[in-house]
Amino acid sequence: PPPPPQKGAMLLDKPKEYERKKVKNQLSEMSKKPLGMIIAPSGYGKTTAARSFFAAHPEYDVIWVSFGQEEVDEVWVWNRICDKCREISEDFYVQMKELGLPKSVQEMDYLVMIIRSFMKTPFYLVLDDYHECDSRTLNRLIVHLVNADISQLHLLLIGHLYPDFPYGEIYLKGNCVLVDQTMLALTEEEAEEIFRQNGVELAPEEKKSMEEYTDGWIAAVYLLLIDYKRSGRLERFTNVTHLMKTVIFDKFSDEMQEICAKMSLFDYFTPEEAAYVAECEIQPSAMMELVEKFGFMQYDVPSGKYEMHTLLRTVANAEMGKRGYDPVRLYHRCAEWNERRENYVTAIINYKKAGEYREIFRLLSGEARYSVFDQAPAIIGDFMEHAPENVRVKYPTAYLAWVYDTILEDREEKGKRLLNRAKEELARAYEGKEGWNRLQGELLIMESAAQFNNIEQVTKYMREAERTLQGAPSSIFRKPLLTCGSPQMTVLYQNEPGTLKKTVRLEKEYARYYMHLIGGVEDGWDELFDAEYAYLTGDMDRAMELALTVKEKARFRKQTCIIISSYYIELWCLIWQGKEELLEQRLREFNEEMRGIARPILVMDYELAYSTIYVLIGRIDKISGWIRNFELEKCSHIIRSIRNGCIIYAMILCRTGQWTLLDAIAGDLLVPFESSRHVYVEIFGYLYKTIAAFHLQGSARALPYLQQAVELAEPDGLKIPFIECCEELEPVFEEHMKRNGFYLSLKPCFKQYRASLKHFQKEIRKVTLTARERELMGLVKAGLRNSEISEKMNIALVTVEKNLTAVYRKLNVSNRAAAIKRMEELNIR
Repeated sequence: PPPPPQKGAMLLDKPKEYERKKVKNQLSEMSKKPLGMIIAPSGYGKTTAARSFFAAHPEYDVIWVSFGQEEVDEVWVWNRICDKCREISEDFYVQMKELGLPKSVQEMDYLVMIIRSFMKTPFYLVLDDYHECDSRTLNRLIVHLVNADISQLHLLLIGHLYPDFPYGEIYLKGNCVLVDQTMLALTEEEAEEIFRQNGVELAPEEKKSMEEYTDGWIAAVYLLLIDYKRSGRLERFTNVTHLMKTVIFDKFSDEMQEICAKMSLFDYFTPEEAAYVAECEIQPSAMMELVEKFGFMQYDVPSGKYEMHTLLRTVANAEMGKRGYDPVRLYHRCAEWNERRENYVTAIINYKKAGEYREIFRLLSGEARYSVFDQAPAIIGDFMEHAPENVRVKYPTAYLAWVYDTILEDREEKGKRLLNRAKEELARAYEGKEGWNRLQGELLIMESAAQFNNIEQVTKYMREAERTLQGAPSSIFRKPLLTCGSPQMTVLYQNEPGTLKKTVRLEKEYARYYMHLIGGVEDGWDELFDAEYAYLTGDMDRAMELALTVKEKARFRKQTCIIISSYYIELWCLIWQGKEELLEQRLREFNEEMRGIARPILVMDYELAYSTIYVLIGRIDKISGWIRNFELEKCSHIIRSIRNGCIIYAMILCRTGQWTLLDAIAGDLLVPFESSRHVYVEIFGYLYKTIAAFHLQGSARALPYLQQAVELAEPDGLKIPFIECCEELEPVFEEHMKRNGFYLSLKPCFKQYRASLKHFQKEIRKVTLTARERELMGLVKAGLRNSEISEKMNIALVTVEKNLTAVYRKLNVSNRAAAIKRMEELNIR
């Protein structure tokens, strides 16, 4: 045999890659499926198989996200996915980033809409080492995307373990491609072929030994091959880690061994970063040589980062310990490197591993703190919770900003607990000292945020905060949004009957303090609240006049939440006026103006606004999907609290005569939500109880519910809920309460509203589908995917898609579920 090469001499070429046809053929099926999974232990060539597949298909857009060790922050994972999506489209990246990690059904539906609007060619999202991420939210999102039937999107999960979602059900439905350890394991013949392709013909006894050593493990086969090419014989080995060390790591130069040992602490890195962190000189070509010669180092072209194979990283990490390299210094230098490049979350992660809490607080005291909170709330939250008190109070701006952010996300137990702790800790450190007065002002702002649904307390604390801060802007205040999941802001804050005027007055005062403390523009808020009051009490001319004025001011200042609220009032008033053409025009303008928004709260406000308008004029097919198929328990915390989705869904049930279900939804409206109360929601709850009881049990049983609704609404003259339900309510009023003063004030409104609605209640035009289109829709209704329909009907996939589009156009819908429902409504068989 030839003598072994000297240490550091990389004379061998990288072994030729064996084409694993059965794996390649299985992965090719991904083009027909929404989900693919490659699941096996380390060393079975999972990542290599996937990269080889995509290398053979350069026409595919591929986003590759490698998960780090012990991913604990699902939001941070999502933001990294978004950053990688930038490689495909800047606009797509912006929309994804603005939306944030979708947690509720309505947010997930909005993500589906974003993907459909941007992805016109096949798009593969690869999540490598997915087993490192324990996120229920990401698991639910993956299932939602798979079930959404997005023809261009394909997800590929690579990991050691099967994911914690019902993948078996997805697989049985034919929506998943699976490559497992059994398929990845090499047969004896395949292992021999790898040696043969690389110029080595094994003797019979060597073949037997190799099978015994490797047991189909491709990493072990390649390591044995490399060793064989050097030594000319098949060596025995105790385990694959030992083989990796002797065959690969020990042959590196001293400098490269040091680089790998030190960088084994980190998931991925550039050559420049490695040189800085490891304090070694290194040439990028030397790093690339590791990729080209051995294949146990991966290189990501878009990011320019390297990633060690798990086996190589394990060996290198063991060497780091043996050589006595200081991990604290390495983490510190990595943190410095990333902070200088404004990669603040990565910097914080490494400062934390180095135990340098003061460095993290220093960083979070700067202007970047809120962007960091947004990117990795769990990482920051865990750090803040466990940081020493003496360090927290030394950096009060960072500390209070985090507490304030937590209150906005969770005003109940956690937010209030942290606020009380902060007050105690800061008082111990600063009371009677310089800066205490300002800290008190900031604490008052947080007290205000914690009092949601009590506008009196909210305004009181804001008033005191502004006085304490003496008109100076807050250092912690952010998120200038007064709306929280409703296009009507005033109804969020009224929690007692008879307080509507008082609520509007306090809203105006609160908005002024709010805008002062963030350094914003206060103009426009007073008119908006006045417009809402006029609308709620039935003064439509005044409401329309104010809404138009407010909308123009809000457009100039780009105040999206005010634009949505003013549009909503304007659109409702156009229904009141019976102006069909103008309403359609304004709806188009509204939809166009809101096209680019992705912030979840604003998206919900927008969808609630236009969906309400459409259901009022009987266009249920135009309503947002999550509202049309409403399930309260799947909604976000905000929607469950405000329950606007319940109100609109109940309107749909009224229009479709589903009285039993309406009674149940009315019950949801009347159940108190934690510590909040909304009079407007309760009024609707009693009105829908009235309507359901009237149809199911008669007017006498409906009367008590109607009386309770009147008791809540009459002190404030709240007319809108009664006007919207006038068709169903008037018979009960006429039989039992026709002389009631509140009803007498409502009668002319009922008459006006019914007359106006006639302009929108046109006869549904006759829809005719061809026999072929009916056959197609029958298969859709049976649950077949487009590819399956293509095979069943013996037509091209593109023809299926074109025919579906034609059917959607005829039915005036935009998706499968809506088409099926529309056909049922029109009795098309």
